[in-house]
Amino acid sequence: MVRLHQISYLVLDEADRMLDMGFEPQIQRIVRSIPAERQTLFFSATWPREVRCFFFCCTLSLFFSGQTRGRGRKR
Repeated sequence: MVRLHQISYLVLDEADRMLDMGFEPQIQRIVRSIPAERQTLFFSATWPREVRCFFFCCTLSLFFSGQTRGRGRKR
């Protein structure tokens, strides 16, 4: 069983191919289900506009919505 609340890294390899194949809704669902405090890595042989837009939507939306504020690590 995968516990999504424990994920600290999101790695998408061949992100351009996944978007071309229509997996954007599923990827967005995963992104919304895992903690905002994470490291996100996108790998793509090409960097088309659609991949850039998707990447920035996934990362900058968290920043501008303030979801990452006040979520310091517990000591």
